[in-house]
Amino acid sequence: MATATSLGSIRPGTSEFSAAAGVEIYFWDGSDSTWAPAQQPTNWLNDGVATDMPPTAGIAAVISSGRCEVGPSTQTQEALLLDVGGTGTVRVTHDSGGLPITAYVNIDTGGTLEVDRDTQVSCGEELAVASGGVYSPQIGETSSGLIAAGGNVYVNSGSEVKFRPTGASMFKAGTYTLITAAAGSSIAGTFSVADGLGDYFSNFTYGSNSVSVTVSHDLHPGDANLDKTTDVRDFNVWNSNKFGSDKEWTQGDFDGNRVTDVRDFNRWNTAKFTSVGEAAAGPGELPAAGGNAAAAQIATTPGLIYWADYGTMFVYNYDANLTSMVIEGPSAVSIDRWQSGTFQDGMYWSQRNFAGAEQWYGGMDGGSVPQNTSFVVAT
Repeated sequence: MATATSLGSIRPGTSEFSAAAGVEIYFWDGSDSTWAPAQQPTNWLNDGVATDMPPTAGIAAVISSGRCEVGPSTQTQEALLLDVGGTGTVRVTHDSGGLPITAYVNIDTGGTLEVDRDTQVSCGEELAVASGGVYSPQIGETSSGLIAAGGNVYVNSGSEVKFRPTGASMFKAGTYTLITAAAGSSIAGTFSVADGLGDYFSNFTYGSNSVSVTVSHDLHPGDANLDKTTDVRDFNVWNSNKFGSDKEWTQGDFDGNRVTDVRDFNRWNTAKFTSVGEAAAGPGELPAAGGNAAAAQIATTPGLIYWADYGTMFVYNYDANLTSMVIEGPSAVSIDRWQSGTFQDGMYWSQRNFAGAEQWYGGMDGGSVPQNTSFVVAT
């Protein structure tokens, strides 16, 4: 199937852009930055030279590497063509006001176009998604990201939709419009892969002028792996990403602030060991009969998390507030009783060093189910 425009495209497997004669091209410099910040200079190159102006009318904007973000303070112009491919990513944030393109949008092989909830990328003429291209709409409570084309839409075999749920606006069961084409135009082809909705995905619908997705249930709080159940596997996701930034729902960011932290743990904690359609258990309660047996077994078992960056241990029993303490120990050469990562003397032991001090703790590490209801710190 042909791409949408003869103005040019990124050659598959490369960062090389093949342009039609007379088309001026601005290349993204491969950095992780904004399209054009309020201050100068920008991250665009024209004939290999940095330019103080972002792409304007009549100019092709090509992102073949790096990550280009369109946000609320971004100065955008209506470029003639937006082409993202190679290893490039463009993200249009929900508070950006959208990204207008005069004529064409190409999502070429290897490229990703991320469009947040409640916003859109609009193009005056045609949209093409090549094989290996990824359209990644964020899906929220009332709407998903949208691409609105003024002409035909071409979806090539091997293309992908990668959904991004968000805790800032958790999606509800229903149908969300992902792409529209203008009246009198058409949508040709179908996406080969749908990823990012897990067991909530129902189906795609391809109309004469739109592509939409139907989700089967409301997104369940704390369900990081999208299997309709909030359990220890979702805790493990949170634990693996804890205290990290630039995170998403499937990385334990359950409140949508792009940081995985204690607030997200609290959301998991409230809904723990429940499934779609079930209410959360109250303090001290086990899941309802017939629920997750493993979850019921550990529901009142204490847990332990170690934060190596600060030498701090968090202890919790799921229904109590987190408690933290700094672990202090001797120089990191003295304890030679256990082997890190092994189960000995009734404990699963892990050893870390912080500020030259040796720190041993037993009970739980790396998101494993606790081996014992007691925890030991050896210094």
